[in-house]
Amino acid sequence: MRIAEEIRRPCAPDLFYRNKTIPSCAPRSQRCTLAFVYGDEIPRISVIVPAFNAEPWLELCLRALERQKFLRRHEIIVVDNNSSDRSAEIATGHKDVTLLREKRQSSYAARNRGASAARAPILAFLDADCAPDPNWLLTIDEAMQDPRVDVVIGSREFGRDCRSLRLIADYENCRDRRVFSGRRFDTYYGYAGNMAVRTAAFRQHGPFLTVARGGDSLFVQKVVSPNECGAVIWREDMLVRLLNVRSFRTYAHKMFVYASARQSTQGFQAPRSLTFRDRLAAYHTVAAMYPLREKCFLGGFLAAGYMAWMLGRWYNKSLAAMHLA
Repeated sequence: MRIAEEIRRPCAPDLFYRNKTIPSCAPRSQRCTLAFVYGDEIPRISVIVPAFNAEPWLELCLRALERQKFLRRHEIIVVDNNSSDRSAEIATGHKDVTLLREKRQSSYAARNRGASAARAPILAFLDADCAPDPNWLLTIDEAMQDPRVDVVIGSREFGRDCRSLRLIADYENCRDRRVFSGRRFDTYYGYAGNMAVRTAAFRQHGPFLTVARGGDSLFVQKVVSPNECGAVIWREDMLVRLLNVRSFRTYAHKMFVYASARQSTQGFQAPRSLTFRDRLAAYHTVAAMYPLREKCFLGGFLAAGYMAWMLGRWYNKSLAAMHLA
C-alpha cells in the first residue's frame, strides 16, 4: 500500500518497482539498473476511483478490481475526497492500491488528481459504489486496440435484481446503444463511473471541469467536436454494477439529483437531450422483448422516473429564482 499526499514531477514521473520508488531526479544509470533488475512494470491501465464517504461500497469495489481477469499490469488509484468515514482505511487495507487525497470537494477534482498521478497510457474511471465485471479491464484493453478510439463508455446494471431495476437497466442500455451507434455526436455524453480514456486525449481535452454534475459529458463533447463519432464508443460488455441502487426509490432519487444539478453545465457545450421520439423508440425496442404486463410496468417506471427528473429541474429553477430575488 502506498500513500501519497503530494506527487512532485520536476522532470519526469517517479517510477515504482516492487514498492521501491525511483525519483525522477535520480541518475539515469540508477533508473535503468533498477528497471533491469525488477523488470518493466509500467502499467497498461490506471484505474482511478474517487471516494467520498464510500465505506459501504468501497471494499466491494476493490475486491471486484482484484478479481479482474486482465493479466497485464495495472494500477489502482483511490482518491480520498475529504471522507469522514473509513474509506481511506479500507483503501490502505489493499496492498496494490495507491491512496491519494484531494482537498477540493468535487468528484471531478478527485478524478483529475488521480489522472495527474497515473502512469498508464489508458485511464479507467470507476465510481467507488460500482463493482466492475471480471472482464472489465480486458474489454477496455480490447476496445483501445483501435487507434481511432479515445473514449470508451460502458454499460450499467443495478445492485439488486428486481423487476423495476431490471427493466430500467434494459431500457437505459438500449438507449445508450442507440445514442452511441448514431452519427449525432451532439447527443454523446459521458459517464465517469464507467469510462476509459486515453491519457493523451485526457491531457489534450481535459481535465474535467469541476462542476456539480456533467463534467464527464462536457469532456466527451470536447473529444467528439473536432473528430468523427468513432473517437467515442460504447461497449455493452464493459459492465459495472451500481451497488447503491437497490430499489426504484433510489433510482428516482438519483434522477431528481441529476436534474437539479444540471444547471451547473449551462453555458457550456453540454450534450443535447434526446427527443421524445428517440426515447419512445428505445422503449419499443425493449418492450418487444417482454410480455404485455412487463411492457406496462416498464412504461410506468419510466414515467415515474421522468416525473422525478422534471421535479428536480423545477426545484433547481426555484432555487435559482430565490437567489435572484
